[in-house]
Amino acid sequence: MEGLPTVLLESIASGVPVIATDIPGTREIIEDNVTGLLVPPENPEALANALLQALQSPWKMELLATAALQKVKQRFTIESITKQYTSLFYHLMAGAPKTHEQATLP
Repeated sequence: MEGLPTVLLESIASGVPVIATDIPGTREIIEDNVTGLLVPPENPEALANALLQALQSPWKMELLATAALQKVKQRFTIESITKQYTSLFYHLMAGAPKTHEQATLP
């Protein structure tokens, strides 16, 4: 969860459609035209177009907000993150030596 914009997660959890800047942390949460709208950084014209699109198509924004909420519930809840870490730990332990004698020093 390091590097994820918390405000995006909070907005999505509140049912708010998201228009965000297309940067790495944001891309982990928002897929353009699937779970929200992404605009290039420092591009006021693209931001204006995205805002206009949102105002002209509120039904589409509602669909994007619903898809974003589903993604957040699948990937970013405490339960799903706990499962991801548990899976990682089991994977790492599977490759670890079973006994101290099996471990080799550099």
